[in-house]
Amino acid sequence: RASSSAHVDPSGKHNQGAYFNISQGTTQSVAATLKFTYSAGMSSSVASSLRFAYWDSGTSAWVFPSTGGSVDTSTRVVSQTTTHFSEWAVFGDGDDGMQESNVALNPASPSKCYAVDYDHTVGVMNCELTKVDGGANLRMYLLKGTSCPDANNFQMKTDLVTDNGQSRTICVTGDTTPEVGDGRYMIAVFAEGLSGAGSQTRFSLEVSNDFVCNASPARVAWSAAVAVVVLAASYIMA
Repeated sequence: RASSSAHVDPSGKHNQGAYFNISQGTTQSVAATLKFTYSAGMSSSVASSLRFAYWDSGTSAWVFPSTGGSVDTSTRVVSQTTTHFSEWAVFGDGDDGMQESNVALNPASPSKCYAVDYDHTVGVMNCELTKVDGGANLRMYLLKGTSCPDANNFQMKTDLVTDNGQSRTICVTGDTTPEVGDGRYMIAVFAEGLSGAGSQTRFSLEVSNDFVCNASPARVAWSAAVAVVVLAASYIMA
């Protein structure tokens, strides 16, 4: 299992950081069932939209099988039966953003990495990290490209998030490095100071396309906002 892929997300879908390269060890036809357990903090609307898709190298596109897929919301398991073996991934509804809630980091898994495929229109990209609870401190790193960032390889980072309920934001604009624009942004959250076996620290992460940095973002239809500006400019010129 990998947390990222070189292939961009399908239009209108967002990856769940779960990619699987599945190979067949026999020439005989074999049926398999793929399963993925999603986070308990995921919204019900996104959870119900989760589906497996495979990468078709012939068409250079993700393909969602028309049959064999299901979501069990009681056990939080996405399933897919298949006889096709290649690269698979889990996608849900959403575009130009993501939201993860109550994600746990522990000594065995002290970091999480996410890929956000971004189709820029106007405004900025806000990446807000919030510490839910736990004894460790948190830090977020961002890097444009296909590699997961860390303390030695990043373009932007937050200060430490130390207190429960505290938030830190990375705001990507036209004046930052990287600049806001089309492409893939990799975001990683690290826990620093986990105290030992059994300890955990939880966080929430939200990535959104907004007008301004780190305020109460005004999430409106971008096309409508642009239309208002154009109309106003035309009226003044007249």
